[in-house]
Amino acid sequence: MFKPRKTSIAAYHSISLESKKTMWAKIIKTLKRNRSGLNYYEIAVRIGAEPVQVARRLNELVQAKLIENTKLTRPTGTGRQAVVRKLNKKYAA
Repeated sequence: MFKPRKTSIAAYHSISLESKKTMWAKIIKTLKRNRSGLNYYEIAVRIGAEPVQVARRLNELVQAKLIENTKLTRPTGTGRQAVVRKLNKKYAA
């Protein structure tokens, strides 16, 4: 089982709730414009953020059931495949 390192936990707690809310709003707005979904890298490019920042916030939004993972993957900037996420059907309506 994955056990987060102390530095990961410290980094998580160093981000203010306001910063998270801002990033969540940008991600949701971007996914509303792209109804078929995007992977974390595609979202990062569109909002001008670091891909790792977007990936962390996407996981939070999935846990909150605002967005969902699809069965699709698309390549990132490094050529690796990443899961495409889209707005939850209830939230997108």
